[in-house]
Amino acid sequence: MSKILIVPFSYDGYLFNSGSERLRCTWLAPYLKADIYDGSQEIDNYDTLIFQKCFMKGREIARNFKGFKIFDVCDPDWLFRPQEFKEMMDLCDVITASSEELAKELDAYYIPDRLELEYFEPKKLEDRKPWFVWFGYSGNFQHVRHLISEYDPTLIISDQPVGIGRFIKWGEETWLNDIKKGDIVLNPKVKYKSDNKTITAWALGLPVAKNEEDIKRFRDYKERIKESEKNLKAIEQFNIKYSAEQFYEIIKDKNRKGTSK
Repeated sequence: MSKILIVPFSYDGYLFNSGSERLRCTWLAPYLKADIYDGSQEIDNYDTLIFQKCFMKGREIARNFKGFKIFDVCDPDWLFRPQEFKEMMDLCDVITASSEELAKELDAYYIPDRLELEYFEPKKLEDRKPWFVWFGYSGNFQHVRHLISEYDPTLIISDQPVGIGRFIKWGEETWLNDIKKGDIVLNPKVKYKSDNKTITAWALGLPVAKNEEDIKRFRDYKERIKESEKNLKAIEQFNIKYSAEQFYEIIKDKNRKGTSK
């Protein structure tokens, strides 16, 4: 069996506990029997490295590693760091991506975000005027601002206030229970982004509004119940163990150079 090391997004110096690192590194590693790089491990003791969105400092590691290298992409970072991103792609044997749009753009293997479902307990929905909730990094709030009305009670779970709504500081031990204080999660479709907020809401028993039409529909308690029941039946397909199986298949086929071909 391949000895695997995951080089996480945070190794590039990003301290906020990103959703992509949690879903594609922290929760994934036990299922891959992988270690997570903290700067102390001897790289040559491993035969497979997965660079989880890490390509700034990751390039130096990739240049010196002779084994099998996977670059796991979660955002269109080539738009901001084109030279460094391209070098990382060239240094790695295989590219994987967290959304179908990214996979198509990069000719990469599509491995969707999935969850460690044992951490999730669905909420019992209440028949009340709904509270809306958005959670995530404050820098991404711009994508949801158009859906938030000052007349609707809204929770904002993030690293810092965004100027509207009731702010709750994101906490590693509290964020899932804080999301359940709301009734409807706001998560509009954003190009290249995965749907990890959507499946998180589903696993918590909450409906997801992607647009004004959804907001109007889910104001009705019965519609919220119906949507919650449907989503909870579908959530097993987003079990993190299936992501591990996909990575294992790629690693088993490590003699095949390329992306998705």
